[in-house]
Amino acid sequence: MHSSFNFGSGRTDDIYEALNYIYNNEELKEKYGDSFEIESDNVIGSSEGKTFMFLWLSKGEAEYDVTINDDIWTIKVSKSYFGKWKVMDFYLNIGETGNDS
Repeated sequence: MHSSFNFGSGRTDDIYEALNYIYNNEELKEKYGDSFEIESDNVIGSSEGKTFMFLWLSKGEAEYDVTINDDIWTIKVSKSYFGKWKVMDFYLNIGETGNDS
């Protein structure tokens, strides 16, 4: 999917771009191994977008918290009207874990 020509241009491609970045991140592969998986319950986020006259011209910003092995990572993506979704920031939330204990 991520290798298709139009990937990253759609109004709802924000989560796919974020997950593509995470699964291809060398730092995360080193920390969690090559085959770590993210459950849908472990992704919490919000996105905000605007459409300009035509449905295919949209821009937006999104932020997701992704839990991997009790670590919470934040990833922020944005898209301009004529661009594709791009990762703007990505970091580990120090002091926060997915555990409620």
